[in-house]
Amino acid sequence: MAEAIGLAASIIGVVQITGSLVSLGYNYLGGVRDVSNELRKLVDELHSLAQVLLVLRDHARDDILLQPTALQRLNDQNGPLPRCALELKTLQGKLEPKLGLRGMVKYLLWPLKEKETLQYIDSIKRYKSLFNLALTTDHFALSRTIDGCVRDTNQIMHELRNESSVLTSHVDRMLTAEKRNKILNWLYPGNFDQKHVETSGRRQKHTTGWIFGTAEFKKLVQRSA
Repeated sequence: MAEAIGLAASIIGVVQITGSLVSLGYNYLGGVRDVSNELRKLVDELHSLAQVLLVLRDHARDDILLQPTALQRLNDQNGPLPRCALELKTLQGKLEPKLGLRGMVKYLLWPLKEKETLQYIDSIKRYKSLFNLALTTDHFALSRTIDGCVRDTNQIMHELRNESSVLTSHVDRMLTAEKRNKILNWLYPGNFDQKHVETSGRRQKHTTGWIFGTAEFKKLVQRSA
């Protein structure tokens, strides 16, 4: 958690520097007589970088407990965030206006040469792309976590469906047994098994031997043969 809090604080620091540079850029846009395309591009890139940093800040704040390692690496000792902050501070020092006659602030002359301005534009673009990549990498990790949760949920649903199927089969067997008992009770309302034992007990040996000597039985045996 401490790393995530430190990350958020570092991002806020870079956001503040970027905001100051955007403000300085707009002052030069309003004060310089012949505004170059490079100056406009630099201000646009600074503004775009500020937007990415704000998203980065919010993401770091929201994910303190999720350990967003891809973002935390940005704040290493020689990581992109400290280097970006140092480069922006250097640019800020070059753009801070000098006091002119009678203490008036002068924004009438852009202090950087074209080549130097383009170098800062390219550098800011690289940092912006890197920060966006870190956000994307973390979102993939978060997506994997969500996918894992979905798989767990699907597994739970599968187990519940299996349990429901087993329960349904058990209920069906109970209903079948209940229906069978109703039919048996209709045929004989007493204890069927007990009645069977009692009836079998009353049977006498050799009382049905006469049937084997009848002509009808003999004819039946001959037909079967």
